[in-house]
Amino acid sequence: MKLKKFSLPAKIHVQVGKGKSGSLIATLPEYDIFTQAEDLNELFFQVNDLIYTFFDVPKNMQNEIYYIPPRNAQENLVKIAHSSSGANHFQMKILYSEEMHEKHFFCA
Repeated sequence: MKLKKFSLPAKIHVQVGKGKSGSLIATLPEYDIFTQAEDLNELFFQVNDLIYTFFDVPKNMQNEIYYIPPRNAQENLVKIAHSSSGANHFQMKILYSEEMHEKHFFCA
């Protein structure tokens, strides 16, 4: 069986803000890509989908590699989601454990 390497980094910076229309905008500034969502549940789904697509994460690995922000980041995201201003921004990092990163760096 030949192994295919995919290039998921150990850390990904995510910047979240509210757009003029009220949508949540998540940007991965290092990669110049973004996604948008209408609420936090959709935002988490969209950020994961963005990561899977951009880094070409195989479908069979996606249930083991996912982004969930830490509790303090979640609290800040709730504040942004409920704000009426488009000027609020919050930056966080997605961190994958070394073990998980090494485990999923190669796929079949």
